Amino acid sequence: MATVTLRPTSGSGTSWSNIANAYDTSTSTTATVSVSSSNYSSRTATFNFDISEIPSNAIINSATLTIRCKGSSNNRITLYADINGSSSSRVINSSCSTSTGNKTADVTSYMSNLNSIKLTGYNSRSSSYTLSIYDINIEVTYELPKATYTVTFVDWDGTVLKTQTVEEGSSATAPSNPTRDGYTFIGWSGSYTNVTSNLTIMAQYEESIENLKIGNITVNGCYIGEEKVIGIYLGNFLIYSK
Repeated sequence: MATVTLRPTSGSGTSWSNIANAYDTSTSTTATVSVSSSNYSSRTATFNFDISEIPSNAIINSATLTIRCKGSSNNRITLYADINGSSSSRVINSSCSTSTGNKTADVTSYMSNLNSIKLTGYNSRSSSYTLSIYDINIEVTYELPKATYTVTFVDWDGTVLKTQTVEEGSSATAPSNPTRDGYTFIGWSGSYTNVTSNLTIMAQYEESIENLKIGNITVNGCYIGEEKVIGIYLGNFLIYSK
């Protein structure tokens, strides 16, 4: 899992002072604006974000918007934060106190098309109060999807018995053991655990002793007591070996 902190690439706002201080990575310098009931709607600030730093195929686990701010008078200013300038996507609506503090919001669901955040310091009073923004950022945690590979199980003649797609580091599941006339299945040609590449796994066989015929008689295994004979001779001549 990776974590990246996104900061605005630029910012603009009418009647704001030192607006770049809101995203200069310092939490001691501040951007400010004076707002009253008659002018707050025109004294917004828009901060632009570049989300290309996050890989396009990333799975975003969380994204938290943090705005560090304060007001010049206790709870006289309410901070609005709107995704892409839309009040229907307002993620922060909170009063500012005279103590510097953080306003946070979960913006995970907006990250696929987040371009900007618009801030408004709402003031319902005719007297002007100052809104100070010390910092604005979005902390994103994400992970990349694992690579996938194809594991193909084939029979002795190339017949595909099973094809399976597995994530990198995972294991495939073999099909049921195949059968072949005159042969005994003894396993697969390679490992299919902890897969890190495309694989072709072939069924392995050995000839069955049942192949041995003497005349028209098929020998289905020869034993001495409980020991299976693995070589059959006629005199000194080996006619079967297993």
